[in-house]
Amino acid sequence: MWLLLMLIILLTNGMSSFGLKVMAEWALPGTLKFPYLTVWYLAGFACIAVPWLIKGLRMGWNEVRWGAAMALLSIAGQVAMADALSLNVPGNVVFPITIGGSILVVVVAGRLFFGEQMNRMTSLGVILGFLAVILLSISS
Repeated sequence: MWLLLMLIILLTNGMSSFGLKVMAEWALPGTLKFPYLTVWYLAGFACIAVPWLIKGLRMGWNEVRWGAAMALLSIAGQVAMADALSLNVPGNVVFPITIGGSILVVVVAGRLFFGEQMNRMTSLGVILGFLAVILLSISS
């Protein structure tokens, strides 16, 4: 089951972000970002719900709460990305910060909250990642 979900993520991750860039480049009204993102999030929900329904799995309130929290944070990030693109921040700055920043948050949270081990190479990668995000931020 997890392999199917990872494949779906691999194939669909970034598609909505690309559409945000298209909307910014074509100077489409900012009011379109919410309906656009709604379609993508509903499609993502369907991609998760269908396999769950086929397997006959049930979700508890804990999963619903965590899923809702992650969805809200994800939507906030997508809206912020759309706003940055509409303010003419170059895509070569917005996308690496968005993708790299989220990876760094996950790595650091894994270390702090779940005690995941980091070797020297992993630590160096995190430091370089933070430096890259900072350099990209100040380059615009």
